[in-house]
Amino acid sequence: ADIGSLKTDSGSLLRVLDTKAYAGYVVHVCEVSKEALEEGIAVSDKVTCSVDYERRRDVAPNHTMTHVLNWALRKHLGETVDQRGSLVDNDKLRFDFSFKRALKSGEVEEVQESVRKVIGASLDVDNKVIALEDAMGINGLRAVFGETYPDPVRVVSVGTKISDMQGSPKEEGWQGYSVELCGGTHISNTAEAEDFVITEETAIAKGVRRLVALTRSAARRAEACGSELASRVSDLASKSISETLSRELNSLKEEIDQAEMSASLKPKLRDQLSEISKKIVEQKKKRLAVILDAEILYTLEAASQAQDAGAPALVQRVNLGLDAKTINKVANAVSKNYPELAFMAISEEEPGSGGPVLCVSVIPHSAVERGLVASEWNAAALEGWGPKGGGKPTSAQARAGACSDVEGVAMSAREYAYGRLIGVSAKLS
Repeated sequence: ADIGSLKTDSGSLLRVLDTKAYAGYVVHVCEVSKEALEEGIAVSDKVTCSVDYERRRDVAPNHTMTHVLNWALRKHLGETVDQRGSLVDNDKLRFDFSFKRALKSGEVEEVQESVRKVIGASLDVDNKVIALEDAMGINGLRAVFGETYPDPVRVVSVGTKISDMQGSPKEEGWQGYSVELCGGTHISNTAEAEDFVITEETAIAKGVRRLVALTRSAARRAEACGSELASRVSDLASKSISETLSRELNSLKEEIDQAEMSASLKPKLRDQLSEISKKIVEQKKKRLAVILDAEILYTLEAASQAQDAGAPALVQRVNLGLDAKTINKVANAVSKNYPELAFMAISEEEPGSGGPVLCVSVIPHSAVERGLVASEWNAAALEGWGPKGGGKPTSAQARAGACSDVEGVAMSAREYAYGRLIGVSAKLS
């Protein structure tokens, strides 16, 4: 609907926010300023109406392309597609329609391309007020279900003259054009829309889908955004696997999720990122397997030395990220080979990052009987870092969301274990 202003003869100005048709009248929804109220507004005051033509110029292409979109959906999805609502403003167009499932990205692309072809063909947009009966008799004409139309009624056609349709209303060829009953503002030629991009495809109710689309400069910006993100995804795919690549991927995924871009391109880029993510995971698994073997050998050597020294517990920092399953393999190796040794593995997400830390502990029953409980040991080690976790008395794990003193955590763990098991400090252990 148009917006603008109403100005009374006395100079009072009312800002028009919306216009609505009721019972043959046009109702203006206005914002009235304090000054206008003080100046006085009365019934029968004459007003000068001013339309915001700059905004109307942006609304018109969106409105016309809503009609073309309606036609394109019927063309590609079938005659069961019916309009269930729409919204057109200067920023975008929104179209709701009946359909039982989500559109595939290929279908969105086909619909979008059909609308673009209409724009590229520079078709004239015709409108004419004719008898309602004549209008309803035109083959391919679209009308909103349940809507009451005036008689006579205004018909808007894209690509063909309405007078030609009146001459042979049953002609099959009219199905190839957008023809609707409409009283709104439109462009005079489809070339004025310049471009068209569908940015959203969602469900709003059972059996009702919604498309959001852009025209003109907004569409070009969305297209440029998609091209730029596609280029970055391609560049990412060519890089070697690394921790940096993983962070770049997550950051790029967030950008794509939030970007206003083609709804048919967005899932393709997500799929490409998913493939890159799978490669990163596979590479991490291979690298982790090599690191795990080394960590187990190194830790078993440390456990052997601890046992030879008569130590009741071993606290060991390992470099296995936050993979609890993998860290447990180290703990289980210690438990199997040195069953009377209490053991805790401490691992950072990234060494020295000050980020998340994971503690995994395994304790023999003899140590539990002497007062060392796995979950309490983890909590004592991570005290002050907000640990969360749990487990059994003989095995448990806990995690802190951020920790900038991992060596301090290890020292606290040693002191706690030694204090429980032999009643002495382990600061020099």
